[in-house]
Amino acid sequence: MIGMMPSKRMTPLLGLAFLLVWCVGLGKAQGEEQQQNSACALRVSVLREDGTYVRTANVDLLDPSGKIIQSKKADGGRAEFCDFGFGYHSIVVRTTGHSCETTVKNIKVVPDVSQQIKVIFNICSYGGIHYPTNRSFVYFRVTSSDGEELQGVRIEGGDWSPQITDGYGRSLVEVPPGSTELTLSKDGFESQKVKIEAPDYYSEKEIAVQMRPSK
Repeated sequence: MIGMMPSKRMTPLLGLAFLLVWCVGLGKAQGEEQQQNSACALRVSVLREDGTYVRTANVDLLDPSGKIIQSKKADGGRAEFCDFGFGYHSIVVRTTGHSCETTVKNIKVVPDVSQQIKVIFNICSYGGIHYPTNRSFVYFRVTSSDGEELQGVRIEGGDWSPQITDGYGRSLVEVPPGSTELTLSKDGFESQKVKIEAPDYYSEKEIAVQMRPSK
């Protein structure tokens, strides 16, 4: 069989086709490389007052109108927002299960610049008193089995122990991260134990306890 030789007219066409394929491939490769080398617009670190990273936090990115457009869970205290729109944005950082929050404003994308923001979650206000944010608080309401509010119940086992309930049977107890067993006692009543599992960030828990008269 005799093969066909490309005509002089076909040769320039084949060369042009090859050039187009090469240009498309080169452009795609350059685009992918440029995307890989693009700076992530914003990196957020959430730390405690002692400089260690919080275990987890929620970080929201808000547009200039105040609308949440991206939300990230900062596992290990880190979150990234690599691209967002024009204008000045804000981030809101809060620890899980807790209304206290920190807001950073006037953030905008700067091409080829990765902005680093460190948020120090050091204190949080509770009832006008400031507390470290990696502690948890248990709000007790203690009554007798017939519903009477019990004053003078001792709650031991937490930080600043013991705490004593007020005239309405209320007390606020601070506990560290992890497992803590609290003991409630009052003359004329059976003691009770309450086990608290607290996370490694600020949290609040409400517990109602009924105490039975001693036999």
